[in-house]
Amino acid sequence: MRYTLFSIIFFICQLATFGQNFAKGNEAYFKDDNIKAIEFFTLAIENSEEVSKAYMYRGGAYMFLDRYDEALKDLNASKKLDSSNSKLYFYFGKLYIRQLDFKKAIPYYNIAISKNPNDTFSFNERGTAKLGLNDLDGAIADENIAIRLDPNKPHFYNDRGYAKFLLKQYDSAIVDFTTSLKIKPNHKAFANRGYAFAAIQQFQKAIEDYTNALEFFSEDYKVLYLRGIAYLKLYEKEKACKDFSKSKQLGYTEASWALIENKCK
Repeated sequence: MRYTLFSIIFFICQLATFGQNFAKGNEAYFKDDNIKAIEFFTLAIENSEEVSKAYMYRGGAYMFLDRYDEALKDLNASKKLDSSNSKLYFYFGKLYIRQLDFKKAIPYYNIAISKNPNDTFSFNERGTAKLGLNDLDGAIADENIAIRLDPNKPHFYNDRGYAKFLLKQYDSAIVDFTTSLKIKPNHKAFANRGYAFAAIQQFQKAIEDYTNALEFFSEDYKVLYLRGIAYLKLYEKEKACKDFSKSKQLGYTEASWALIENKCK
């Protein structure tokens, strides 16, 4: 009788703790604590807790740590256990985007969308892949769908705006960047709107946006360099040269430094 009672108590305790490793892994993952997430998802897999999803999210955590071989191994393990999960194909696509293999990413987003036609993030990420392949009209078409499905995501507007910027549709791009910023002020939209204002020679507005972008990320050497260029256009040489100096110190390599240094003598 004592053994039976012990067995019942042990079983109840097991039920109470089942799934805790997966839940803790999930919590760490969505807080961007990928190291901790990997630890808990590994325990979840060892204890048979949501195994397919644990492999998928652990693969995602490895991906965000740039451990791509381990990420691919986990995603394949997840697929072997449950190939019906649309989110899994989103992660495959994202893995290849992070490796700049845009062509390989698109078929996975196609599968994700075919399984879940309301998957806004797959439309958005497929747009990113098309942007990487210079299919700018295709990128805009995907972002249009993502925005129609969910008009409250700031990066959807930012990504569509950037494709329009590359098509030299500057006024329309500025509208998208502005919408992104109204939803949530963010570094990328300020920087991108600064590029667009500079392209139409509104240098004071460009400087204001670059300055706001630097509030989010003060060591963005490209934005510092471009703000320097905008200052030069307004004949503010001292401010320009200060930005150029800091940009170079931070390691920006795409500038014509010989020409800049001549201007800053």
